Formats: sequence, structure tokens, C-alpha cells
Amino acid sequence: MPYGLHRNDNGEWMAFNRENMPIGINKKTIEYDQHSNYGDLPVFTSYPRLSEEILLRLSADKGSIQRDKDGEINKIFLYNDFSNPVNNLKEVSDHFEKYWCKLRLLSTVCFRYPEQTEHLVK
Repeated sequence: MPYGLHRNDNGEWMAFNRENMPIGINKKTIEYDQHSNYGDLPVFTSYPRLSEEILLRLSADKGSIQRDKDGEINKIFLYNDFSNPVNNLKEVSDHFEKYWCKLRLLSTVCFRYPEQTEHLVK
């Protein structure tokens, strides 16, 4: 389950899990390093349409955004402990719905033909 997104020095993004590891890697066999290429695993992706506005919409809150020394967003968290979709499953909440909306929005920015999804990004 994606916990957040991290940008590397090439401007590419990686979805990471709660262990800050790329999605699909759940063992700490690869030490986390933002400059790591994780062997030959293709974990970073270019999202040319991923704007700051969209990143702000995807983040859990203002405290879930990290910026680099130039003020560019380089890491966001999609949810925090309060808005974690799997917390309090027995209680009525809209955490899952909000989370799925964020994933849908993120998936639209990677489409090859923006005109097909532009209405979802606005």
C-alpha cells in the first residue's frame, strides 16, 4: 500500500511503503538512500504532469510535505497516523475513500494522453 512519494535527483518519483522502501520491497535488505538506484530495479518513474498543486492535493496535510533546499517538494506522505485507511476499520470513516481518490488522481498524471484524464486532475 503506497504510503508516499519520493523524488530523486533526476526528478523521477518512487512510491514507497511504511518502511520507506519502494513498493514491493518489504525487507530492509536494501538500505534506504535517496540516491540509491536499488540495484537494477525500475522503482523511479517520470511523471511530467505531476505538479506542485497535485502533490499538495495528494499529501495528507501540510506536515506531510518535505521540501529540498531549493523549496521544491521532494517527498510527500499520502496519509498519516490519523488518516491511515486501515486504522479503525470497525468505525465509520471516509479514510479509504479519500485514499483511493488520491491513488486515482496519481494514476491520471501518468497517462500518455492527458486529454483523456484532464477532467480528473482539475
